[in-house]
Amino acid sequence: MSHVLLLISPRFGFTRSLARAMELARKNQASLVVAAVIPDSQVAALATTLSDAAFVGEKLSADVVDHLRTELEALAKEQLRSVHEQALAAGVPVVTHVVAAEPMEVAEQMISRYAVKTVVVAIPARPWFEKLWSRSGTLDWTEELGCPVEMVEEERS
Repeated sequence: MSHVLLLISPRFGFTRSLARAMELARKNQASLVVAAVIPDSQVAALATTLSDAAFVGEKLSADVVDHLRTELEALAKEQLRSVHEQALAAGVPVVTHVVAAEPMEVAEQMISRYAVKTVVVAIPARPWFEKLWSRSGTLDWTEELGCPVEMVEEERS
């Protein structure tokens, strides 16, 4: 059986990307693999920002990293529970994972583990001028992963 991979972040919305991934799964008679990605680099950067803003010491900063990771994992599990219910209600078989790694690594892991035909990545909305002047990473992902990749921009909350 083939699969559609959806990469989400517990930090951002994923309504549009979930709808697109389920549409692709139904269209291709595939199941859906959803990975909630928690990159260590983002957790560390967020913890550093919080620590710097609060002027805390090194020990407390490590505690902040651990606490943030725990909170993001709990949020990801809750979001995946909701995704699982929505997919089953729509008649789409689904498998979910919480993975602490960078998004490209997660995509590579899931592609090698499952017969992934298409990857859908939920990305936060960007201002129009950023879209105009920046290059999309879709081509790079497609070349590296060897399958079609769709970047679905989520609406601002």
